[in-house]
Formats: sequence, structure tokens, C-alpha cells
Amino acid sequence: MAACGAYLVCFAVAFGLLLPSVPSDPIASDAPLSPNQAFLLVAGLTTAVMGWLILRSRWRGWPLAGTMIVVFYGVQTFMPQVESLIFQFSPGFARHMPIGIVPRLMAAGLVLACLWIPLAVRVLGRWKAEAPAEASSGPAMPRAPEKWRLLLASVVYVALYLSTGRRRPRRPAAVSTSPGPEASRGRSMPPRAPRLSTGRGRGRRGGSRGTRGPGRPP
Repeated sequence: MAACGAYLVCFAVAFGLLLPSVPSDPIASDAPLSPNQAFLLVAGLTTAVMGWLILRSRWRGWPLAGTMIVVFYGVQTFMPQVESLIFQFSPGFARHMPIGIVPRLMAAGLVLACLWIPLAVRVLGRWKAEAPAEASSGPAMPRAPEKWRLLLASVVYVALYLSTGRRRPRRPAAVSTSPGPEASRGRSMPPRAPRLSTGRGRGRRGGSRGTRGPGRPP
């Protein structure tokens, strides 16, 4: 709770100083949660995730705080605002956000990370180094597997991030109106009218069989 309260205070300070006015989102009225409820939910989830990472780390002090600042700022602010810059050049996206506000958002996110992460490390009791006996009680994990896991997690994250929302529903194929074999297969042809010359042809063939020419034997 103390770390979550520190997040709320640091957020208010950082964005209050660098971003005093925020443009309203036109689709916020359709959201299931109000902006205040969504903000509290995001604060709780962010504190839970970053607190879990801090408590699971073997580092202490400024090495841990510096690493968590880079992770938190990169995921929370840098990547979303890079998307905002890209969407500014696409028609129909991010029209409610002026392009001049993106650098201020990135600066406010950096101030938030630099203020809150050291406080969270101190509140969670991970600032001071452990005693030598406790540090040497267990075998040290090799760093090579950790690097491979981090690299694999980064690749999987980018692949999932870029592949989400790429598939679109297929539209029905347009029916061709030009005459041709492909168009005639897709539509039924009207029945043909019987030819008037069919009976004549049969009569002629029957007549040629029934009549005998002169001089032919019966």
C-alpha cells in the first residue's frame, strides 16, 4: 500500500508539473470504467508488477533502482509514445492528441520513473545490501541462462506485440458482371426455348427414310 501511495503522489507531481492540461478522449464515455477508477486500477496493477520484479531481484540499491527505472520507463512511457508519433502520420488515428504533447508525456514519464522507482525500492526494503552470510547461503545462478531468457522474452514480446490485431475479416468476393466462363459458373442460365426447326428436321429425316426413290427395290 505504501508503494501504491507513493506512485499516486509521484504521478501527480510529475504530470502536474509537466502536463497541466490533458486533452479529453472522445471515446472515454464508452469505457466501462470512469477515468478515476481506471487510474486507480492502473496504479494498483503497476505497483504489483513492479513490486514483484523488485522483490524477486538479487540486486540492491542503485543498481536495482537504475535497472527498474529503465524497464518501467521503456514499457510504461517510451513504447506507447513512439506509437503515438507513428499514429500521428496515419489518417484517422490519434486525432484527439496534438503532436506537441508527446514530448511532454515522455518527459513526465521519465520524471515519474526517477521519482517513484527509488522510493519503491526503499519502501520494499531492497535498498540496503544483505549480510555476507545470507548472500553466500545459496549457490549463485549463472548469468548466461538469465541473458538467454531475457533475450527470448524480448523477442516473444515484440512478436506478440506486432502480430496483435494484424488479421482482418475477409470481405466477400465481388461478383463479376462481365460475361465469361468464370461469371457464367456462378449464375444459372435461363432455360433455352425449343427450336422451331426441330420438328422440321425430324420430318425431313423421317421422310427421307420412308420415301423411296425411283428404281430402288422395295
